[in-house]
Amino acid sequence: MMLAAAAGLAVACQKEEKLVFDPAVVVAPVLNPVADMVVTDDNMNDKVKFTWSAADFGLNVVVNYTLVTSYADAAEVAIVKDITSTEAEVALATLNGVFFNDMKMPAGEANKVKFRVFAHLTDSENFYSEAVEANFTAKEAEKTFPPSIYGVVGTLNGWAAPDVNMGDAGDGMYVAKNVVFDQGENWFKIRANEEWVDAENYGLEAKQAITVDAGFPLTVGGGSQDIGVADGTYDVWFDKTNMMVYAMTPGKHPKDAGQGEVVVPVDPATLDWYIVGQFNNWTTADANYKLTADADGKWFVLKGFVADGQGFKFHAAGDDNWAVNRGAEGDVEPAEAPVGEEFALVANGKNISLTAGTYDVYVSSAFDKVMFMAEGKEPAKYVEWIYVPGNHQGWSPATAPALRSANKDGVYTGFVNFNGDFKFTQVRDWAGEYNSGHFETYADGFAASTDGSNITAPAGYYYVTANVPEKKLDAVKVVWGVIGDATTGGWDTDQDMAWDDAKKCWTAEVALTAAGGWKFRANDDWAINLGGAFEDLTMDGGNMSVTEDGTYAIELYTERTDTDKFYCTVTKK
Repeated sequence: MMLAAAAGLAVACQKEEKLVFDPAVVVAPVLNPVADMVVTDDNMNDKVKFTWSAADFGLNVVVNYTLVTSYADAAEVAIVKDITSTEAEVALATLNGVFFNDMKMPAGEANKVKFRVFAHLTDSENFYSEAVEANFTAKEAEKTFPPSIYGVVGTLNGWAAPDVNMGDAGDGMYVAKNVVFDQGENWFKIRANEEWVDAENYGLEAKQAITVDAGFPLTVGGGSQDIGVADGTYDVWFDKTNMMVYAMTPGKHPKDAGQGEVVVPVDPATLDWYIVGQFNNWTTADANYKLTADADGKWFVLKGFVADGQGFKFHAAGDDNWAVNRGAEGDVEPAEAPVGEEFALVANGKNISLTAGTYDVYVSSAFDKVMFMAEGKEPAKYVEWIYVPGNHQGWSPATAPALRSANKDGVYTGFVNFNGDFKFTQVRDWAGEYNSGHFETYADGFAASTDGSNITAPAGYYYVTANVPEKKLDAVKVVWGVIGDATTGGWDTDQDMAWDDAKKCWTAEVALTAAGGWKFRANDDWAINLGGAFEDLTMDGGNMSVTEDGTYAIELYTERTDTDKFYCTVTKK
């Protein structure tokens, strides 16, 4: 404010907190003359250079400039926004799109257009140059959009870059114009930056062909399925805001589209599955290679499978259309699978290979992983980790607390801050649950919910033991404390901790001495305690210590939502 006053400016603070300058003092920018422009097929990609003088606000600050244009009665449109340079280049194709497509200028004749540039500071009003007129002769052309990070990839380009780029149509809409599909069976997906990253991998919930001029809901992730279209030329639209895809007749907009009929995904556990490969000349529905569900429905099994080192896949339903199949992740084909370890399966994946030999094959009921075991060997019956989505965290398996079964014996333990109904999942997704149908005995207050197959729990922080083989669910309510001869209470009195719901951790400020040791324990008892390294606490772990006397802010994280470990942070005040 003192600088502004020194510069002779009248400055006031308004409700919008904008700086108000005296127009008589501020020197507005001056836009230099602009030559007449005639758009042709040959110069659409040429650029027009606009230059202007610098504005002067009387302050040593960065000034922002925006270039605007108008035609006839149309409102001004910004063609260059918030730059600090005093010059800018704009493609004739961009100007043609503004005047011909947006402002409805007739093509083939010269029309007067106006350009202005305005200057402003971050918190000030705009100061405009005088308008500069020029003649613009537009060319009839389809509207184009600036390129985006999104593209179409599929059978039309061999599922490999370069993708068909989608222009940014604004408001979360992207479009690839006049895309030709002519391979009989045409499948595609939408991805970002020509890379396969789960967070930007868009497809359908179930693989299907979509109808023209209709919208279909998209899902995102590696499990999303291919989108099919009949032979033809389409404008492919991606509505990221509403997660929809459209194959539109060229020139038509999704606002004129109908609602597509979505195929309901098929539960893979309900299908007949076969191993099909070079070993049997890719013969589908070969009874010698049919997998059979085991007694508890956890695996599909084929014993005594003789591998010859060549490619094979898992094929469903016993038909020849390959609509439902599973193969290996990645781009290597065939992908060499390990023996005795989990190997990921994906829809329409690459061929798999095994070192020649005889194996017992176990495929998960969700058909998302396979284990090739030495003949006569069985995989561990239970996974190492399960997760606890529920009302306490928004029913999101991806961010749910984790329970562990170190011996993979189906007895899982861990900590959860419950607040109503919940379930267990075997992966960070909804594939494979343990719910009220898997338990018969519950801890006090826990029970099968009246809402579907959920389990309900009284609110509170618990140490949970889910014994799946015995169908028993135990839980002990927990309050944590810090104890040890490094504390003022010694080994006899706990320093209580409080739950911080925002941080999802237990917190306390505790005076600690460097000479002593300390640990965490629950409920003023040693039945549940943690010690060891700050970054990797273990049950019944060793004493911990600090290097300096002082008061410390301690945070204890035990829900394992973003790591496999219990851990704490210890910060000297």
